Amino acid sequence: MFTDEVVRAIESVREDFAALRSLQGSKRYEAGIAVLEKDLDVFLEACQASVKELSEEAWDARADFDLRYRRLIGLSEEFSVLSRKRPEQSCGAFKARQINLVLEPLRDELEEVPGVTLSLVAEDGSLTYSDVSLMIRNYLDLSAVCGQRRYHLRCDEKRH
Repeated sequence: MFTDEVVRAIESVREDFAALRSLQGSKRYEAGIAVLEKDLDVFLEACQASVKELSEEAWDARADFDLRYRRLIGLSEEFSVLSRKRPEQSCGAFKARQINLVLEPLRDELEEVPGVTLSLVAEDGSLTYSDVSLMIRNYLDLSAVCGQRRYHLRCDEKRH
């Protein structure tokens, strides 16, 4: 979980404490305290850098998920219209491949949640617009719930 800098800083502080225990009561004790304070500053900086890196990674993952979710919303709107106009018409192979390009990354991410299994649109495009619209709606619902749980971050965290 921690970066290598944090691990090195922790080890350095542990060594300083061990050395100070043996020096207690001597003149070298004050010098040891000064070294310890310096190492604690390094440790604090390493911890802050580590948190920043983790926060940036979390925000990158959130941004990727949000982009996939927005694409899914666009697809949902398109198929909502198509399913009202031509509910029983099959979507076709070309459209099925386009849909799967949007659904596949989300499916892979959502299936990490226990008990969730999702399918893609049949490659031959045999599903009707109504069926595809319903499938996309399921993806939207699951994405909304899972995305909020996994990527629940307050807006002000981004600023820190």
